[in-house]
Amino acid sequence: MSEKQEKEFGVQELIAVLSLFPQSKGEIAKLANEFDQLIEEKNPLSLLVYLKRAESLIKELLSSKLKDEAVSEAMLFPKGDDSWMGATFRVTSRSSYSFKHDSLWRMYDGEAKKWGKAKKGREAFLKELIEPTPDPETGEMVEPAQKTPLGSSVSITLPK
Repeated sequence: MSEKQEKEFGVQELIAVLSLFPQSKGEIAKLANEFDQLIEEKNPLSLLVYLKRAESLIKELLSSKLKDEAVSEAMLFPKGDDSWMGATFRVTSRSSYSFKHDSLWRMYDGEAKKWGKAKKGREAFLKELIEPTPDPETGEMVEPAQKTPLGSSVSITLPK
């Protein structure tokens, strides 16, 4: 898109584009498969940047306001009528619990944090080892952490 086209692209155009998206998981999988084949023909870095932009936009659009409004709208539907535009929905309530008032829980939480820090420290120690080394606390021979390469990735940062 040229700069002029980008400036003319607004909410109405976005809704029109979103309405063209596949309607089912099967259609999404089919389009993703076609996209995978396209990667060989196009610049994969460009495609990744486009998708990162789309991901960032979708994340912004899925705001709390939209979700709150969608809950209000969904609650207007009669019980048992749980579909809209081919998708089904379900309104659920979420809760969180606080246990901080319980002294035994606070003790367990403190211990868990202490052991969590100790575990992280041990992991850092094992990562630094190059060869088997005596443990500074016990004198026991300790093997270095086993490193498993997971592959490479590209991180995309969009301009502000």
